[in-house]
Amino acid sequence: MRATSTVAIVQGTTTYTLAADVIKAYLFRYTQNNSESFLKEIDSEEEFYKMVYSAGTSQANPRNFFDAGVDATGLRQIIVFPTPDEALTVNYSYYKRWTTDVLTTSELTSQIPEIPVHMHNAIVFGGMYYFLKSF
Repeated sequence: MRATSTVAIVQGTTTYTLAADVIKAYLFRYTQNNSESFLKEIDSEEEFYKMVYSAGTSQANPRNFFDAGVDATGLRQIIVFPTPDEALTVNYSYYKRWTTDVLTTSELTSQIPEIPVHMHNAIVFGGMYYFLKSF
């Protein structure tokens, strides 16, 4: 299931905690001076520190983010870079945890995307394969 939220970016701070139900955040954006900016995800911690992060860089508007995993309380965190030079409200989209293991009819119709027609046969035959493989 997808959801959106905001995180308050503070001048001089690089690590931020996201909403409690975040499994994976995938889009971060903010508006400044009537211009929309997007944060680029850096996939690996090594790449983040080798190619992006520099302790000597002055503060500026954030351009990158790295998913730093979960903190001690189990909440997902991100690190933004460069270190913000002003307060910003960043909107983000994410995949959220299900609140229940049971799907209602309304969730089935509104939260699960329609499967494209060209994928129907692959899904049917794949399901049959895994079903028959269990014998």
